[in-house]
Amino acid sequence: MIKSGDLKALKHYLNSNPININGVNNANLSLMDIAVSEGKLDIVKSLLKFGADSNHRTRKGATPLLVAAYSANADMIRLLLNHGAKIDMAMPIMEDWDEGVDGFYPIHMAAISKHHAQSAQALEALIEAGADINQPRLKFLETPIIVAIDAGNIQAVETLWRFSQIQNKPLRITGNLKFINFDESPAMANLLKQIFGPEWRQVVLH
Repeated sequence: MIKSGDLKALKHYLNSNPININGVNNANLSLMDIAVSEGKLDIVKSLLKFGADSNHRTRKGATPLLVAAYSANADMIRLLLNHGAKIDMAMPIMEDWDEGVDGFYPIHMAAISKHHAQSAQALEALIEAGADINQPRLKFLETPIIVAIDAGNIQAVETLWRFSQIQNKPLRITGNLKFINFDESPAMANLLKQIFGPEWRQVVLH
């Protein structure tokens, strides 16, 4: 029902069966977790009306908002925020898990999203709701601009820069770049030169 997006069947099932709306399967995923990961906006709306937890953590610590941010789903982000999703809940630090997103807040997840074309709108939704454009990652301290650069996400970098101008708040560089080769990404290099000036390499690479 969730993956197929059959809203009518879901409503009938929920109305006919006294289940725990926040119950989880063997993978510790709730109905909400699955619906958000599948991008089923109407299903999520219905689950929220039935009392689904907008801040449930999966086994690895992801909340619905973190998943929506990584998917760069701005409509889902706004829906969750309007129903109590916490913008300051980060991925937990998991020493034995090397997925590279531990300690990330929703704004970091949007900045590294593979859906570059949609990441600008996702970041807008988060920042307009109060996300800090200079939010440091837990423990590792990378700011959103650093992870966006590392991910090669030009749209995310442009959006963060635009909001830094709107807020009159300089972008802060903390943390270290790990993956990007600027010689292979001239568009990113040119953008960073616009943002940080001729000495951009020293600023970004410090």
